[in-house]
Amino acid sequence: SEGLSRIAAIVRGLAELEGELERFGERVDDYRHTVDQLLRLRARERRGAVLARYRSSLRDERQLEGESRRAAIIRLEEFVRLHPDEPRHTPSALLRLAELYVERAYDRTGSLELGPTIEVSRRLLTGFPTSRHRERAAYLLGWALAESERTNEAVDVWRSAVCANRYP
Repeated sequence: SEGLSRIAAIVRGLAELEGELERFGERVDDYRHTVDQLLRLRARERRGAVLARYRSSLRDERQLEGESRRAAIIRLEEFVRLHPDEPRHTPSALLRLAELYVERAYDRTGSLELGPTIEVSRRLLTGFPTSRHRERAAYLLGWALAESERTNEAVDVWRSAVCANRYP
């Protein structure tokens, strides 16, 4: 009987220990959840601090980029005005001007105004049909036309670029 009471005491002790282990596991889960929340909060705070620190720098850089783009557009437009038929450099200037017009269009709010890109790309393609920039200009023109919801014209431009021998 003494052996049975000892076994019963051991069984009660094990049951008690199992209960304690279960409560301990619950506390560990609660602790882990709390630590995770604190880590997320700390990460959010740090991210906010980093963004705040760089937000003004980013705004300044974007402003400088816009100013540089405007200056480059003015210079390229002037070059093209002074040298409209110069076969070596005018095509390069026209292509870069068309690309800058796209960048400028994306910087502006509202609708995407691609008229200047379309005009300059067409000028390059018609004025300098053998230019090494022909393919890029055709792609850019087709893209600008497609973005301007002029899909049929875009397809015609791309077709003539890809199949120049069949669709001049």
